[in-house]
Amino acid sequence: MVEVLGQGSLFSKFKLPGWSFMYPLGRVCEVVGFLLGKKLKLTTFSVRMLLINRYFNGEAAKNDLGYEPVVKPEEAWRRTVQWFKEEWVPKFAPDTLR
Repeated sequence: MVEVLGQGSLFSKFKLPGWSFMYPLGRVCEVVGFLLGKKLKLTTFSVRMLLINRYFNGEAAKNDLGYEPVVKPEEAWRRTVQWFKEEWVPKFAPDTLR
C-alpha cells in the first residue's frame, strides 16, 4: 500500500531483527509484565503475528462454496487506494502525500 501511495517501504529503510532477537524480547516482556502485574504489548504472540508471512487465496471458497467476489480484485485495490488517499491520509498522515 505504501508503495502505491508514493512512500517507500519501511523494510527498505531498516530491518528489524526477527526471530533471533524479537521473539526472546517478547518472552522477556511477558516475564516483566507478569512481575509487574501488567500485560505489555510486546509478547511472543505479537512477535509471531508480526513476523509470519500471510498469503490469502480465495480458490477454496470458489471451489467449495461457489463464491464469486462482488468486486474484482483489481477494482477493489483501486477503490482501497482511493479511499485511503481521500479518507485516511488527510486525517492521520496529512504530510505523507506529496
